[in-house]
Parts: sequence; structure tokens; C-alpha cells
Amino acid sequence: MKYLFSWGMFILLGWVITPYQACAQEEESAEISLELYSDEFQEYFFEALKQKGIENYDKAINLLIKCKKLQPLETAVDYELGINYFALKKFDEAAVYLFKAVEYNPDNYWYLDQLFKTYETIEGTSKAMEMVENLAKKSDIHKEQLLNLYLNRGFAKEALLLLNTLGDMNGKSSKRVQQRARIEYQLSKLNKSDSNTIPASIEKSAAEGVNVVSNYVKSIEEELSRKSYITMLKLVQEALELYPAEARFYVSQGMAYNGLNKPKQALESLAVALDYLVDDLVLERIIYEQMSSAYTTLGDTQKATFYTQKAKKLSQ
Repeated sequence: MKYLFSWGMFILLGWVITPYQACAQEEESAEISLELYSDEFQEYFFEALKQKGIENYDKAINLLIKCKKLQPLETAVDYELGINYFALKKFDEAAVYLFKAVEYNPDNYWYLDQLFKTYETIEGTSKAMEMVENLAKKSDIHKEQLLNLYLNRGFAKEALLLLNTLGDMNGKSSKRVQQRARIEYQLSKLNKSDSNTIPASIEKSAAEGVNVVSNYVKSIEEELSRKSYITMLKLVQEALELYPAEARFYVSQGMAYNGLNKPKQALESLAVALDYLVDDLVLERIIYEQMSSAYTTLGDTQKATFYTQKAKKLSQ
């Protein structure tokens, strides 16, 4: 069976197939680059994803090893091997493959996140931080992703130290200002538990951090009310670059895809939203309503009804 890669699908999953070494000119289109991958490789790879989806991890690993023999420098294969070994609780094997993926594709946040999770399982949080910090010494791109990791896991003090080290590599930017505001907002919450007095500078930055999220939410809602789904998606993507663990933005992404009649992409975004959801019944109800809408578009009335019922239970 012949498969064709969907770049949009890979981006939504958090990674894009990228060889360790540049193998074509930058101007080359995605379609031309895909010629590097044989039908045999594609068949093994997609079958491995299918087997992983039904929790048949051993079979998925065997298929991915076949992919590895065909494309030994492919980071997506290393990442998937790491994921499957992790699922089997073979953490040492998982770490080997995930390290390769991060080392040669440092711009992918999810690779680093999974590597950290694996190190944390093996050695504990402190040792995991030490390991990824050593890896981050390789390049500024590695450091940028480490900063994102610290921000998303609430390691505010470590994030601030790293941000001060990085400085404004490309000049002062709104991204740096927002990152600093977010860090100081996290620090303000830590300080509240230690003291009733919070420095005015931190209070100001904390408010700025909250305002950044609020401003994105407001802008996204405005585009939703206008049914400007393409513009809405662009805003959501900007927001997710700063706050990749914010469930609300994945919900908005799912709503935009539903509006664009792209139910499969909507379901993928909404599934991620559920992963990041914490004690928010209203948002959970919206997720189920949107999932019901997506399944209705796909013609799957059984699943549409299932999620409608879940949403109704949360409304009671």
C-alpha cells in the first residue's frame, strides 16, 4: 500500500520528519523532499503509528527498526522509538533514542519534553534537569527549548537564570518581554507562599503576564465571532508558541478547524486540550461539544452522540 506524508498532520502531532543533515536546497518543495522516502519506508512508518495507537508497542518497535535501517538519520523514527520504549517502561532504551532526536533536531520542543520525562522517571527531577542542561550547552536553539521546558513545568527560578544568560540574542523582542513577564508571574506565586509582601516590579510583571494571555483570549474570541477562522488560527499559533501547555488555546484551535470544516485536525487539537485540562468543567464541556461537532461532520453519529451526552452531563 502506498502512503503519502501529510505535513499538516505531522505538525499537529508535534514533529515533522527532518533528516539530521540537510539533503536539499532550501527552495526545494515538500513534495520533492518526500521523494527521499520510499514506499517501503512510508508503509512501515504508518503501520508503526497504527500499532502504537492500539498499544501494540513491540510490533511498532519492530516496524520502526525497519524504518531505521532504511533511513538511519531520521529523527522522527528515533522519537517514535523512544515513545514506544517508554510505553513499555524500557526507559533506558527510550532515553537513547530520544537523546538522538533532541541532539539533531533541537528546534522541536516535544522531543525535549519527552526526553526530560524519561530522565525524570529514571533519575528523578534534579538529575533530569542536570542532564538536559548539559545537552542545552550544544547550541542556543537547545537553550531556547530548555527555557520553554522550564516555563511549562513551572521551574521559574531556573527559567529566569537561563533567560538572563540568553539575553536578547536577536535584539529586544516582544517574545522576550512576555517570557520574562511569565517567569516573574510564576515567581510572584511562589513568593506569596513565603511572604505577604511582593516587590512592586514583580507584581507589575505578573500583571503583564496575565494580560498577555487575556489579550490573546480576547483577540481570538473576536475572530471567532467574525468567523475569521484563518486569522484565528494564526493568533492561536502565536499564543501556543508562548504558552504551549495552555488548554484554552488548543480548544480555540479545534474550534477554528471545525469552522474550516477540518474535523480530523479539530479532533487532534481537542485531544491535546484534554491532556492539558486541569479542573475546568466549563472548558471540558466545550471540548466535548466541539468533538461532537467534528464527529458529526465526519458522519460518525455514534461518537457524536457519545460526546454530546458527556457535554450534557457536565451541564447538569
